[in-house]
Amino acid sequence: MPEKAVTERCRRYMRNGEPTQLSERINDTDFSIITQYQLEYREFVQYNTLATNIGQAHRLNWIMQVSLLKTLANKHKSTTTKLAKQYVKTIITANGPKRVLQAK
Repeated sequence: MPEKAVTERCRRYMRNGEPTQLSERINDTDFSIITQYQLEYREFVQYNTLATNIGQAHRLNWIMQVSLLKTLANKHKSTTTKLAKQYVKTIITANGPKRVLQAK
């Protein structure tokens, strides 16, 4: 996976070198916002599945999660910490426990 591809994708969710909210999504439902972020991440990873250095996608994952939480926090006039406590859950998978964002 080219480093440039990861950097370009990360740039969509960053401003001044930090993850930022996507204000254009504030009017959507929480489920819709989470689903859109998930779709964009999955699309990028699926396209680059055969790459030998797919681990670089973890940086994109983190940036997108922070951007998602900031978008939801802005929508609800709350903080990212409060929303992380509300939406971040631990689920059991075949590979062990995994922390995920889950909309209700």
